[in-house]
Amino acid sequence: QKSHNFQLAPADVPAALWADREFVRLALGHSPSLLQHAAEHLRDDASLCILARSDSDCLKHCSARLQDDRDFVLACIETAANNLRYASARLRRDPAVVISAIKTYNYNTRYADPSLFSNRAVALQMVQANGDTLESLSEALRDDDEIVHTAIATGLNVYRHVSPRLQASTAVLFVSGIHLQKVW
Repeated sequence: QKSHNFQLAPADVPAALWADREFVRLALGHSPSLLQHAAEHLRDDASLCILARSDSDCLKHCSARLQDDRDFVLACIETAANNLRYASARLRRDPAVVISAIKTYNYNTRYADPSLFSNRAVALQMVQANGDTLESLSEALRDDDEIVHTAIATGLNVYRHVSPRLQASTAVLFVSGIHLQKVW
């Protein structure tokens, strides 16, 4: 039996097929980014949309209901952390969702609600998950001993975001593993 391979541009696929659940399921198995072409009612189907979660734009093409579904968003973030940018405003204010996203991709701090960066308890959890988050915290929290020590424990590259007062602190330098040598 002879097999023929050819590809159609998504725009050339009849709308009726993009409205067919089985066709879209098969299409997503081939390329998760094809979710954007699915009919509106299928972009509200969590069991179908989850098949596209490895696509960094998955949530962009899902319904508003799914963009606000905490469990669905967490599953999408687990696979492609930068999906946070398409989560609902409510979930971008949710510390657990944001922390999950920044664990693997600090860049997500730009999509999180700014109020989280001045909340000490949340900030401490953020730097525990990813020390690079220190860069996004309020000035006051970048001058907080515990938060700074926690962030520095994850890696030295955060040192440049520490407040000037703490940068000059021998304790911070010691925790950072920076050894001072007297040079004459």
